[in-house]
Amino acid sequence: MLEDNFPKDNLREDNRDTLQAGRPFGWLGRGLAGAYAVFFGVMLWVAYNGNLPTWFQGIPNYDKPGHVILYAIATYLGHRLLSGRHLRLGGLLSRYRLPLFPLLFTVFTIVEELSQGLSPNRTLDGLDLVCSLVGVGLGYGLAQRSPSGGSNPRSNARPNPRPNPRSNPRPNPSPNAGE
Repeated sequence: MLEDNFPKDNLREDNRDTLQAGRPFGWLGRGLAGAYAVFFGVMLWVAYNGNLPTWFQGIPNYDKPGHVILYAIATYLGHRLLSGRHLRLGGLLSRYRLPLFPLLFTVFTIVEELSQGLSPNRTLDGLDLVCSLVGVGLGYGLAQRSPSGGSNPRSNARPNPRPNPRSNPRPNPSPNAGE
C-alpha cells in the first residue's frame, strides 16, 4: 500500500508551484528533477562508453565523492518528486514503511553497479557501491528533513481530544476576589 506524506487538503490551486512545507513539487521541481534525470542518464552513458573527461582522472579517487553527490541529489529529487511516498509492508512487518523512491533507486544502484563488471570501460568496485548507497541514504535524509519534503509528523498530527490537566493549571484566584 502506497502512502503519501503530503496531506491533500493542504493543496491550493494558486500555490502548487511553490516548494513550501507540506506541498509536493510543482512544475519547477518536476522540471528540475527531469533535467537531473537526463543529466544522470548522460553521465551513465558517458561513463559506460569510456568518455569521461580526462581531467577527472587527475583527482585522486574522484569517483567516490562523485557517487555520493550524484546519488544523493538524485534520491533527494526523486523522493520529493514522489511526494515522500512510502510502501507499507504486510504481514508481520506491517508496522514498517519503506520510502518508495529510495527503495527503487537502491535496487537500480545495486543492479547498475553489478553490471559494471560486464562493461569493458567500467570496473566493478564494492567501494563505489557503498558510496552510492551512502548517497542514497544522505539524499533520503535530506529530503525527509527539508521543510517541504518527506513526512512531517507535526503537520499530520491530530489534536489531542483530552487536554492534559497538568498542562493547564487553574488560574490563581485574584487576591481581591473575596472583597
